[in-house]
Amino acid sequence: MTLSWSRSARRALCLSVLATTSTTSIAFAYTSRARGLSSMTHKASRNDNYGGAGVTLNPIGGPPQSSIVWMHGLGDSGEGWSGAFNPAQFPTTRLIFPTAPTRPISLNGGFPMPGWFDINGLDESSPEDKAGFEEAKKRIEGIVAGEMAAGVPAEKIILGGFSQGGAVTLHVALRSKIKLGGAVVLSGWLPLKADYPAALTEAGKSMTYFHGHGDADGVVRYQWGQHSAEKLKELGLDYTFKTYRGLDHGATPEEMKDAAAFMKAILDK
Repeated sequence: MTLSWSRSARRALCLSVLATTSTTSIAFAYTSRARGLSSMTHKASRNDNYGGAGVTLNPIGGPPQSSIVWMHGLGDSGEGWSGAFNPAQFPTTRLIFPTAPTRPISLNGGFPMPGWFDINGLDESSPEDKAGFEEAKKRIEGIVAGEMAAGVPAEKIILGGFSQGGAVTLHVALRSKIKLGGAVVLSGWLPLKADYPAALTEAGKSMTYFHGHGDADGVVRYQWGQHSAEKLKELGLDYTFKTYRGLDHGATPEEMKDAAAFMKAILDK
């Protein structure tokens, strides 16, 4: 049977397609190591280290001294982003790339795909799936708690994500009761913005944030990301928003380099 999707539904699917095609040169630069389950500095396992789906890169030199938890975009997977960063840059860091559960996506006519939450529309006024956000938050907080129980200091744990994963990153970080090292948002947005400032915790306010966004983004509009950054800066956050000229819904080597440098600066303190 042939599915007839609306234009907006096809744009939503672009969250998956563009996440893959736009980041191919970066995300697959180290993929053979992840798929081979080994590298010079890390050994990979096909889970999120806590019983969930995903990929985890464990440092082979000893127990992890820091952790990065990175969330993918709609329709993608943890494996799809497991090669986005060179593990050699983070030799003592555990890199965790959880995969979201498969769920029907309303904007895609109910078509099921990996997603952290349901999506009803692609603009700031669209209804949001608060229950889905809370479900994702619980999962990521469980991973963070596990890392802390394993001996990783909270200030050495960084959250990050692309698109839908970037929205989840902000939802978790801004409401966190524990001050983490920082958060990275690529092509994402501030979800449930009407909840702020009431939902902002002292820990969330005290973290450092980096937000990269392409000014040609046709899926998560540049203005949406810009408005999100402006609101959070007004609330007093240390929030860096960087524009990438001509970039659609994806990532470039420059942006990935900036994200890695931001995280490394935190972890090397």
